[in-house]
Amino acid sequence: MKTSLRKRTIVIPLVGLIFMVIPIFTVVPQITAVMQGEQVTGTVVEIIEKRDSDGDTIYKPVFNYEYQGQTKSYTPSYSGSRNLIPSQGEQVTLYIDGTRVTQGVWNIGFIAPLVFGLIGLLLVIYGIRSYIKDVKRHNLQDKLKRYGNRIQAYYVSSKKSNHAINKQYGTILFVQEENGERVFQSHPIFADFSTRFLESHNFDVYVDPTDASQYYVDVEKFFGNTVTF
Repeated sequence: MKTSLRKRTIVIPLVGLIFMVIPIFTVVPQITAVMQGEQVTGTVVEIIEKRDSDGDTIYKPVFNYEYQGQTKSYTPSYSGSRNLIPSQGEQVTLYIDGTRVTQGVWNIGFIAPLVFGLIGLLLVIYGIRSYIKDVKRHNLQDKLKRYGNRIQAYYVSSKKSNHAINKQYGTILFVQEENGERVFQSHPIFADFSTRFLESHNFDVYVDPTDASQYYVDVEKFFGNTVTF
């Protein structure tokens, strides 16, 4: 199944928003606890070890701390490798805000969700930029098809692009104007076709009458909305 750029530029920001929203439920409460909560000293009294579904050993620290005259225990929800959690007997600062207890910002339970949030932000930025670029491209194509000079061209060669969708690399077509020497380059095509098909069809090329460097090879006439960039 081929995915058009227009669909991807909608899906990618949505995925990015999900990546950004999920950490809010873990990162924001921890920041609130650090800024408004009470500080206590917690001591690692135990390291819980267990294996995950991949067979890797993961570790989770158990803290004891004194709060309001009582000895309490705190076990964080996160787990990680042995090098990413405090050692047994190590003392760390804990922050208490109501019923929430956290180690603060310098722990994997804070950093990992924050990284997800940053990845989400990058996806949102990339998606928005791609969408704007896609809209501009389609606007330019519409303008050229309406006001540009139409030239007939024939297929001469093709090459694979560096960009892939669904693990399929696009194909860039090179077409040469009939009774002329100029060669035009298409946008990448994400569709299956044969060389015989290309050689048996002429392509419409629309050239800006005021700027010959602006043109559009109408490959969508044959391949539909499987074109990007």
